[in-house]
Amino acid sequence: RIVNSYKDEDVNYLELEYYAYEDLGTHMVYGQMNDLVWEKLFNNIEKYFETYKQYEHIEDVENNSIKMYIEKTEVEYKKLIDNFVFFNLFEKNDEIIFNNEKIISFESIWPKIKNYILSNLIPKKLYFFHGDFCFNNILYGINKKTNDVIFKFIDPRGKFGDIKFYGDLYYDLAKLSHSSGGGYEYFINDEFIITQKDKNFQLEFSNNNKDIINEKFLEFISKNSFDINKIRIIEGCIFIGMCARHYDNLERQKAMLLTGLKILNDVYKKI
Repeated sequence: RIVNSYKDEDVNYLELEYYAYEDLGTHMVYGQMNDLVWEKLFNNIEKYFETYKQYEHIEDVENNSIKMYIEKTEVEYKKLIDNFVFFNLFEKNDEIIFNNEKIISFESIWPKIKNYILSNLIPKKLYFFHGDFCFNNILYGINKKTNDVIFKFIDPRGKFGDIKFYGDLYYDLAKLSHSSGGGYEYFINDEFIITQKDKNFQLEFSNNNKDIINEKFLEFISKNSFDINKIRIIEGCIFIGMCARHYDNLERQKAMLLTGLKILNDVYKKI
């Protein structure tokens, strides 16, 4: 929250309120499970979605949805394959084993996934949205006297393709899923282990908190009749699209790519 702003010579200054709260990503990866926090979180998110659906955008929705879900995914995947020698393994092999399950390559599944996106994932309108709605952008605090929980949703992307402030509600849901189901915060905090033997990969997380939280997330999705296939496809594309940007950590790239491929393979079998 902006407290004050001023200009001193040629420099502009902002004074911002400081929220001394922990983020939910840290709580999930390093903390003890607190059911109260997670139950209240999804209740708050439900109200949040109801509020921002009051603000709509209907211009150029299709083009910007294609930019976000198809073009961005294809461009970032090509960067990964072209710039990192290790990932030639994924391009040249149609099948690998991940956590004892057979998954097939991005090139093999993408045409069908892409067609599904074009037919089913392009929204008719966009809403005022967050755009980077993962757990490390949600701060929380607990009042020990009243047991009230406060949430602050921070650091919004505020952009969907070229459209400012508005975006797809399902993109925000997919960002939540990539935290609760995909384990994004475990990856960026390096709280995972990935082992490889030829084309066989195993991924383990430092604890099972995300699995417990993901059950609550799926209950929230079911309660509100959201389409889980839409959420999972966008989530898979998000993971595929972020790998090349984590150029400083090969293990993180492996984990993110495998997670994205596993998610898209799961949906590929259903559609």
